[in-house]
Amino acid sequence: MSNPEISVIVPIYKAEKYLTKCIESILSQTFSDFELLLINDGSPDSCGEICEEYAKKDKRIKVFHKNNGGVSSARNLGLNQATGKWVTFIDSDDFVDRQYFEYLLSGESEVELRVIGYHQQLYDGKWSKYSPKSNFFLDNSIQFFFDQYISSCLVRGPYCKLFLLNIIRSKGLQFNENLSYGEDFIFTVQYIENVRSICVVNYTGYYYAFNKDSLSSIVNSDGWELYIKEYEKVITSLLERYPTSYSISKDFANRRLSFCAVYMKHIYGEMKLKRKQRIGKLKEVYFFLKKNKLPYLRSAAGKLQVLLSVLYYLDSVTLADVVFSLLLKPDE
Repeated sequence: MSNPEISVIVPIYKAEKYLTKCIESILSQTFSDFELLLINDGSPDSCGEICEEYAKKDKRIKVFHKNNGGVSSARNLGLNQATGKWVTFIDSDDFVDRQYFEYLLSGESEVELRVIGYHQQLYDGKWSKYSPKSNFFLDNSIQFFFDQYISSCLVRGPYCKLFLLNIIRSKGLQFNENLSYGEDFIFTVQYIENVRSICVVNYTGYYYAFNKDSLSSIVNSDGWELYIKEYEKVITSLLERYPTSYSISKDFANRRLSFCAVYMKHIYGEMKLKRKQRIGKLKEVYFFLKKNKLPYLRSAAGKLQVLLSVLYYLDSVTLADVVFSLLLKPDE
């Protein structure tokens, strides 16, 4: 029996409300030459049973049960088990339309990364649409792919794409299991650094749903500096290759800021610190931003921009701590 054209990897955790819709959307594809790898990452609900029931109905489905280790370990298990020419990732709380695989495979015939657009669900339940223009990037023109898309999910996430499995394995690419934030961005950029051609198709067939309990939504408050370190390695490599790219440099600064905001959310929401301890953690974040000479801290308008970014993640009751400890003491 020949290997399938596509290996579909679905990491699963606390998604019993969404999993059936996800699996059904994959099985109903107009392009049928694929294998579906369902990776149950120790989900405490009925996800494991749902996977097994579907495996009984469709021989293209392979189910793997593992102890909970996070989305990266689940995806890596899928990569180790995949047999297809191409690999694609679909989150268990997301779904795709019937022509998703068909459009992913359209466009240029000889290409090493295939990309299409997506719909993203917002916090209020509404959907926004991101539909890129059809384009083909070859060799040096890949810089323009980053210039256009580095701040979008076309680069930040592993979905909406087809990756060549032989490139992943020959280059030893894996999702970093020590990171609980940004590991998908790092994997995608590392893959792109190893390709010479990218095909983008003007089609939006992926639906990225908002699920606060999903693997991708769980951010560990520990190890934020490790993420920054790994992220900086990737971006530094990109800037060495594309030194004239303003978009990469801008995204570098923006992502540092956004991650600090996420970390502050966990300082307040999960770490259960006393006020003095909390202030100490906030100062760590401030000095990180200051050390890296980010432009946000140079003016009142910039401080307001930081504050608004932080308040996007935090409850208003934390306003006093954030203002007095982080923004208004720049010389401590």
